[in-house]
Amino acid sequence: MQGYQKKTFNTIHALVRQDIAAACPDESLRSFCQSLFSEPTADNLIKKGSYKTIFLADITTHACVVKTYKNRGLLGMLKSAVVGSRARQEFNAAAYIHAQSIPTAAPLMVVEKKSFGMVSDAAVVLEFIAGAQELRDFFFYDRTMSPQERWQVAGDFGRLAARIFQKGVYQYDLALNNFLIRRESGGFGLCFIDFERVKLQSSVSRKRKQDVLARLGRAGAEISLKDRLRFLRGYLAEEPGFAPSLHALAAEMIGATVAAIRHDLARGRTTSIYTHARYDRIQQDGRTGLCRKGTDVQVLLNAVSALSGREPVGQLVIRHEGKSLVMRAVYQEPQEAEADWAALTALIIAGMPIGLPHALVCSEITGCLLLEPSMRAACERFFAAGSRSARFVIQQLPAEVEVLKSLLAKI
Repeated sequence: MQGYQKKTFNTIHALVRQDIAAACPDESLRSFCQSLFSEPTADNLIKKGSYKTIFLADITTHACVVKTYKNRGLLGMLKSAVVGSRARQEFNAAAYIHAQSIPTAAPLMVVEKKSFGMVSDAAVVLEFIAGAQELRDFFFYDRTMSPQERWQVAGDFGRLAARIFQKGVYQYDLALNNFLIRRESGGFGLCFIDFERVKLQSSVSRKRKQDVLARLGRAGAEISLKDRLRFLRGYLAEEPGFAPSLHALAAEMIGATVAAIRHDLARGRTTSIYTHARYDRIQQDGRTGLCRKGTDVQVLLNAVSALSGREPVGQLVIRHEGKSLVMRAVYQEPQEAEADWAALTALIIAGMPIGLPHALVCSEITGCLLLEPSMRAACERFFAAGSRSARFVIQQLPAEVEVLKSLLAKI
């Protein structure tokens, strides 16, 4: 690949950007490549999963983000010999996107541990974008910008989405957390940062564009109607032939986004833009689920176990960020608890301004949702107000509203 240099250190094979290869002696580069597959320090760790770990590192003068992947068993290793490792695929996508002048994190290197042509572990190393935050956090939590700046960003985001499609870049499950934003002279800069599921195509069909735009719309009350219209107006500025008018496109997106929400419900999806970076996965002592970051998981699991099998609803105390919290625990079949969590996610995405339960804990025989006692009053106020958002939720997701009412009746 132009601009990159191959390096081999025994079983480690690397493709390194030429400026880094020139500035870094082979022994230092070997040491860095080997270190990618060691456990990162707690200070540098961003995210750790069963097969993927993300952490910060430094190579020469470059601060970088490292994503490492472990291949799952022999089948995964055999697949890597045919289609390449996940890290290699992500690196290739990043290199293409960067070459198309789409603002993104520049790919610095890809490193693979190989045996007989098969990859057991691999890492992609990307440039760290300093001073940036996720676009989701910008829209959800940033209160420092003016309404005009917010609308400008929404329009710029629409234009960027259109440019991504124009370059043949398709990512089915795109979301706000796949983009970064930072202040720059004269405004804000947006960056596309997640290439894990990217497919490069000669052209992206209109139906696929519609699906992706609808999935980008899976955010609730934090994204206002004006934000959404500014986004769509920006999109049409880059691709005016996509719809006959802004009004027509807005109407189309309402239906497509509801369809995307229903698709997630059919899958029983529990993760969303509302769990990303705010919830931790639970995989401990035969239990699985999600809990808000900062929760003492062992105290949580002990409390849930202590009440399990007694009553369908109970009260328990957990520890969160060093404080004791009183929660209402609703016990169900595990599949029912997961379905109820998915239903609540759908209502929030549709515009209901409530938070997800504090935790979802499932074993083979029992599922438990932990709800804050104040949730009932917040929901009652929302429906009593009779707002446009309330009418939309009731009309589009009636079954999920009934799920919510059933849960509220229990707490």
